[in-house]
Amino acid sequence: MVSEARSGLSNEDQRLAAGVHGRAQSIAPAGACLVIERIQTMKRLGLFLCLALLTFGIGVTSVWGYSQFHRLSLALSTSTFLPKLLITPPGGGVQVKFQRIEKTAYGTYAEFYVMNGGSETLRYSGYSKDDHCSYVIRQGNKVEQKLPCWCGTGLAERTLLPGESAIYKVQVAAESEKFEVGFDFRIGKKLRKQTFWSDEVVASNMRIRS
Repeated sequence: MVSEARSGLSNEDQRLAAGVHGRAQSIAPAGACLVIERIQTMKRLGLFLCLALLTFGIGVTSVWGYSQFHRLSLALSTSTFLPKLLITPPGGGVQVKFQRIEKTAYGTYAEFYVMNGGSETLRYSGYSKDDHCSYVIRQGNKVEQKLPCWCGTGLAERTLLPGESAIYKVQVAAESEKFEVGFDFRIGKKLRKQTFWSDEVVASNMRIRS
């Protein structure tokens, strides 16, 4: 049909028509290649988006999983160790028990048994482990601080570790009827100051040793 149309044209017109037809045939493959290239670009873009979403999802899941694991670990550690602290608070297990009265040529002394049942070290000054240089005597409304260690020779910091005990002697008035004694300690690494008291000592219940 094209050849028939060309037969009615001059030679120059036939050459022009042939050129247009050739250009149309060359444009058609180029357009097809452009479409294919765009499709491939869209595919690559879609693949990139899928990988980005997958990476983001893995990251979010990892962060969430770590936070849940951290919460679980914290809950387990709290449930494991907190009850022990509540049962045995620092310094809460220190016991001060009166033993007896001893009368000597130098005066009358009350003897006390002190047991560190707490979880921290007790520190105090003394000439030995069984000697305490800072205590308080309370008789009714009267409270008197005692610091009997006036000589520095042999005086040093002593410790009463958890589970250890010591015997301290405190000089009291011979006519004392009722009194309490509190021993001063520095507790733990922070050296918190606290006084631990005995029960009230009644003269009629005293065991006297001469």
